[in-house]
Order: sequence, then C-alpha cells, then structure tokens
Amino acid sequence: LRPNKSVDRVLFLDLLRTLEFHSSLDEHLYIGLGGPFLEDFRLLHQAFPELEMVSTERDKETCKRQHFNTCCKNVTLLDVEFTEYLSALFPTDRPTITWADFTDCSEVELKQVSGIARRATPLSVLRVTLMAESPIYRKLHLRQNQKRIPQNRESKLAKCIDDFREMATIGNVAHDAGIFVSDMFMQPKYPTLLAHVVLGIIASSCSPPKTFVPLHAVKYSDGTVMMSVTGIFCTDAAEETKLREHFEVRGGFSFHAGEEPAPIDIPVLTTKERLHLEPVMPPAVLTGETSMKRLGYLIDGDGSRKTSKRKMQQYEKYRLQYPFFGKLIP
Repeated sequence: LRPNKSVDRVLFLDLLRTLEFHSSLDEHLYIGLGGPFLEDFRLLHQAFPELEMVSTERDKETCKRQHFNTCCKNVTLLDVEFTEYLSALFPTDRPTITWADFTDCSEVELKQVSGIARRATPLSVLRVTLMAESPIYRKLHLRQNQKRIPQNRESKLAKCIDDFREMATIGNVAHDAGIFVSDMFMQPKYPTLLAHVVLGIIASSCSPPKTFVPLHAVKYSDGTVMMSVTGIFCTDAAEETKLREHFEVRGGFSFHAGEEPAPIDIPVLTTKERLHLEPVMPPAVLTGETSMKRLGYLIDGDGSRKTSKRKMQQYEKYRLQYPFFGKLIP
C-alpha cells in the first residue's frame, strides 16, 4: 500500500479536471507506464470515460498481466519500450497527457523527458515522476540523518556533484551553476534541485514560441523518496498568464521554478478516527492543531508532538484525496 502515492494520483486527477474547465479533453491522448495493475488508467477511466489511453511495457509477462487487468476498451497496451514509442509513435498532431512515472533517475529518464517536451503540442500536459533520493548518501557512505559532509570526503562530494551535473546536461540546457552546491544535495533540498533540473530540461527542449508552464510539484515517500512535477505546454506569454490564473483560481495549482515541491506525508488513520475528525473539517487554518485536539492524543506516540502535528496538518490538507483501503474476506 502506498498512501502518499495514492494522494499524488488523485491530485493529478484534480489538475486534469481543472484543465477540463479551460479546454475539452476530447482530443487528448493519455500516455503512461501502467505497470501490472494499470492503477492510474483505472482512475483516469473513472474520471474521464471517453479518454483514449496508451500504456507501454517492455516486459512481456507484465504486458500479459496488463491485458488481464485492463479496465476498459479505451486502453491500448503496447509491448514496446517507452523510448521506442517516443521516437516512432508519439503523436505530434494532437494534445497528449503524459505521465512519465519513472522509478529511477538517470540520464535515460531525463533524455526521455526531453523527448516528450520536444514532441508535445500546445495544451499537452506532462507529469514527470522521478526517484528523489540524493545519490551522495550511497556514494559517500553517509547516514540518512547526517547533516554535514566530513572533510575527508569533500573531494568525493565534488566528483559526485560533477557527475550529476553532467548527467543533467541534456541537449543545450543551461542550468544555473548556483544550484549545484553541496547544500542542495542534502536530502531535504534534493527534490527541489531535481525539480529545477527537470524544468530546465523541459524548457530547453521547447522550440519557440512553445513554452512549458509548471503548475504543481510534490515530494513524498512510501519507502522511497519520489518527486512529481506537472505542467502544461502553451504557445505564448498571454496564454501562459491565462493558464496560470485559471489553474490557481480554479484548482489552487501554482508552482514556479526554484520553489520547493509540496510535501505529501499523510498519517495512517483508522476509518473510525477519520469519521471522528469529520465534524471539525475543514479547519480555518491548516496547522494540525484542530485535528490533534479533536483526537485527544498524539498519533505517533509519546514525545511525538512535532511529528504528529505535521502529519495531522497533512491530513487536513489532503483529507479529500486521502485513500480508503479495504480488506475483502471471502
């Protein structure tokens, strides 16, 4: 079970519903990496029953499983590498909704992001999800809670940063050199660095007048830290202004390069606890205090006031996207 990922999925649906108030999705094609369960395809079909969808999958056995688990006839399941689909089959004559839901972060994935940006037409939506665990902890043998780099490992750190900069230099992208500093490679700030890199690659891959408008970015962990950034392609500054205003006013979606992705870190609550909280939702201010007072205890145990407050603030913020997990007993 991945509750934070589930919230991320629902936020994506909310963003697409917001887009639908601006432009019809009738001509859009959804392109994704469905995995064995095609979960995002199922959710999208429920929200947009007429939406055409394509999933690419390189593993033949997983592709067979997809055919068994497919949710509707609107899904085309292709037994091809995403790179192959991108180079030969990615449509350039209609708007697309592409969720590049990667499980890694390497030059391969970043080149694919660039390829999508080059081919996407105006009013196409691109969502990129990448693993956002800083590489320095593994390469420098650091503890995850370590806040400073030992002096005897600074040369290794410099090499690690240089390797990352080289990996992130896709095409003619010109990243701000100031972002490649040791502080940005510490885990709390690494998702922000990664979002900045992704947006730079997308922007440099757009041929004028086409531009990319970032709308939303989040970071979360269900065991592995991930980062998702979402935006829409448009053709001029006037349209960009209208789109930004529409998404912010209609859906509360707003993000600019350099900002920190919003965290998703919801607590594990029982159905009884959630029902108990409903009478005081939504609170006037999302601080977590209202929920903590209503429950009357700290959800993470003794001495966890700060953590419990932060997680309850997350519940107050994402309660409408909070997933329900059930167990069926035959």
